[in-house]
Formats: sequence, structure tokens, C-alpha cells
Amino acid sequence: MSLKIADLLNWTRALVNMEINFLSTFRWLKVDAAPGVYDLLPTVSVVTDSKIRKSKLTEEFRKLAGEIEYRHLVDASHILICRPEHSSAFKEFEHSEPALLTWLVWLGWLIEDSWLVKDNCIGCEVAYCNMRLGGLNHWTNNGIYSTLTTAKGEMQQDVSFSAEELAEWLSITDEVRTLKHQKGYSFKFSPVSKESSRFDRFLSFVHASRTVPYPALKIAQICSALESLFSTTTTELTHRLSERVAFFLGGDSKEMEERYQFMKRAYAIRSQVTHGSHIKHSDLEAAPQVSQGLQDLCRRIVFDILRNKEKQALVYGSNEYIENYFRRILFS
Repeated sequence: MSLKIADLLNWTRALVNMEINFLSTFRWLKVDAAPGVYDLLPTVSVVTDSKIRKSKLTEEFRKLAGEIEYRHLVDASHILICRPEHSSAFKEFEHSEPALLTWLVWLGWLIEDSWLVKDNCIGCEVAYCNMRLGGLNHWTNNGIYSTLTTAKGEMQQDVSFSAEELAEWLSITDEVRTLKHQKGYSFKFSPVSKESSRFDRFLSFVHASRTVPYPALKIAQICSALESLFSTTTTELTHRLSERVAFFLGGDSKEMEERYQFMKRAYAIRSQVTHGSHIKHSDLEAAPQVSQGLQDLCRRIVFDILRNKEKQALVYGSNEYIENYFRRILFS
């Protein structure tokens, strides 16, 4: 019994003295900010300070990661780390692999929410974790291998974020993830299951649109996202959805009419895609601008949901609640 207690005490001391370091960078992101450390989540920080970067890009890392990966991180405008004071979030892990997979989930959330700051194709190809626990020294690498594209279908395009935009990214991700958590979100749920909310499905379709490089296919995904929020029946779908998007975002009669007509144009392209037809040449040429316009609309819709309690209640309401809401607007 005394031996088991001693082993337990040694294991506990090892956890207390655990050292864990994460290292990565966001591909296609250029950080245009003064040297420093900018938090995006409590466990994810962007580092532009040269001294801190040098202390993380050690010779041990160079030897294990290889010259190509080492040079990529050295030449990047920033690196991603977990501050030492935040590493207690990983104290329950006994190996670097599950710790890194957890960190990558949080990096994935940031990438998913980044379009709410500005259009981009940011990715994260490889991340590393080094855990020193007792006499062990674990190294693990993994990554997020989906390729994203801009709203117009462009890939491998640099985007620049200022210090103010990094702060906005932090704030938006906090708002989105807090709301989803409060409404019972779990990553275990399929986005098309009954346990997922309309808002969950909407965000899932928006993210899916960012993974395809063809604007016409993006339009189909975004239209499905908008149906997830506002659809209560499959009859007169084009008219109802176009009308509801216009009413939801509001504005004067001219703005709403323009938005209504824009949505009908988008649905005309969407119908060709979903019914397996080839896309008319004129629609194919227009698709990049239509796709960009749809993403801009979705960005405004998300901000309304996050910051307007009445509209938030709408998208989390029943079909009857949604029908009554738009009926009152129509006849007001």
C-alpha cells in the first residue's frame, strides 16, 4: 500500500511540474501589428515579438520538425502558442497527443469564425505539442487539413489582420461560442440532427461553403444556411426566403427590395446547382460577386443574432413563432 501511495504522490508532483508547449501558425494570415502577444482564446495567443518567437523555435524543435517546417515558422509573420499561465487547462492530460488534438479544436473554432472579421482562406496545416511530464518528453504533431477558399473561390490568398482586427476576432469568437454553449451546443451532435439548433446548422453550412472553391456551389450552401434559419415550409421557397432575409435585415423599402431581388438571383443559381443542371454562362460569370454578397449578408445576420435579443429569440423559436413574427412584419 505504501508503494502505491508513493507512486501516486510522485505522479501528482509530476502533474504539478508539467510543462506543455504548443506551436503553430495560421497559413495565409499576415499579422500587421506591433511586436507583442495577442490573445485570441485563453489558450491561443498570436506572437509577433521576435524574442519570444526565438525562444520557442529552439534547436530541439528544428531537429524534430525538420528544416522546411522550421523555416516556415521562422519566416511567418507570427506564431501561435499557449501562454504558460494558461497551460493549466491541460493539466489532466498525461500525453501530448490528446492535448494537441484539443488545442486544434480551439484553433478550428477560430478559423471557422474568422470570416466574421473579414473574408479569408486562413488555414492551419501543422501544429506541434511538447509535453514534459516527470522524466518523459513527448512531442506530437497534427493539423487541420481542410483547405478553405474566399467567398469568390480564391485559395492561397494572404489576408492581413491588424491588432484591432485580432481583438475583434477574439470578441466575435467569444460571442459566438458563448451563445452556442448557452443554447446547448455539443460538437458530438450532427449539424442536421434534431439536437442542433437552427443557428448551429446555419454556421455549419456557411463553413461548408468555405471549403469548396466554386462560387456556384458556395451559393447553394449559403442558401441552405439561410433556409436553416428562416424556412418553415418547402412551398414558395424562393419567395419566402428572399422576403424573410429582406425583412430580417430591415432598412428602408428600397434596401429591402434590392435585397429581395438579390436573393432571388442567388436562388436562380442555387436551383441550377441543386437540380444537377449546368450553370448558364451569364450566371457562372456573376457567381463570384453573388457569393461574396451572400457572405456579406450572412455576416450581418450573425451580428444581428448575437446582439439583438428579439432576432436571437426568432432563430431559436418554433416554426409557429417564426411564421407569426414575419406575418406581423408583413402586415404592419
